[in-house]
Amino acid sequence: MTGPATIVGIILALGALVLALRGLRSYRLPLEKKAWMAAIWVLIIAGTAFIFSRLGF
Repeated sequence: MTGPATIVGIILALGALVLALRGLRSYRLPLEKKAWMAAIWVLIIAGTAFIFSRLGF
């Protein structure tokens, strides 16, 4: 990805993170569960980015 596609990808990732954080706040969970959920989201996003990079996207 180069140029506009990179910018669009960054904007989409930031938008997904904002939505995930807003949803996480609505659950009113203790900090430990929020940390686990954040770690899982990081693994999902990193794994998806790795797979897409290997596929050439």
